[in-house]
Amino acid sequence: MVDLVSVLLPVYNGHKYLRPAIESVLAQSYENLELIICDDCSTDDSLAILQEYSARDERVKLFANETQQGLFANYNKCWEKAQGELIKPFAQDDILYPDFLKLGQEILQERPQVKLVLTARNLIGADGEVIETVSPLPGPQEYAGKDLITWSLIFLTNKLGEPVTGIFRRADLSYGYDTRYFHYGDLELWFRLLVDGQLFFNTDVLCAFRRHEGGTTSANHRYLFDLIDALRLSRQYYAFLEQIGESKEHLYKR
Repeated sequence: MVDLVSVLLPVYNGHKYLRPAIESVLAQSYENLELIICDDCSTDDSLAILQEYSARDERVKLFANETQQGLFANYNKCWEKAQGELIKPFAQDDILYPDFLKLGQEILQERPQVKLVLTARNLIGADGEVIETVSPLPGPQEYAGKDLITWSLIFLTNKLGEPVTGIFRRADLSYGYDTRYFHYGDLELWFRLLVDGQLFFNTDVLCAFRRHEGGTTSANHRYLFDLIDALRLSRQYYAFLEQIGESKEHLYKR
């Protein structure tokens, strides 16, 4: 069986890196894909760029929001339009290397117990230079999802990987991103997949996450949204910390 992969690309004022991001999706060795793009009322020339690609390649499905949604709500808009059995989150300034979808699809097809596939990634700068290669887990191998939730809560940060690193089955989630989150909505979604399933971590470097001052991650850190979300996430999944003996008082001190 050849699954259709829906690549979700929410866009807001992303013109600077949109072309390399989109081209990296369309150049995948696995061709049974659709690229679902929702433009969130961009005020730059993003929409014109997106319309160009939509006219050029029928796999690009473009939608424009009438009112601004914000990042995770816009991911959900893409989700609503998607038709694929597999979901691949993406971002407007990141890069997929050619075999990401092929290898991710193969793992999910061969391993029904695996609910989420994550890969190692390059951290790249504003000009595409590789700053470092990030591979947080040994592998390639499976991990118990519940153990990784606890591990992540101990660090109070997303050690597992950003949206660009993941692929999963649509049927394994009843809803998309939790829009209460500003920063760690991606990690919370990983947690929901892993509560009752396994993670497969692939040490092949199959994508690149771009770090730059105009990026969402930098803005969220500047305004402490990541701290707010760390507290929310810890409260929501506190039962995992309680199982290893951590009190709420100690959690809040950390």
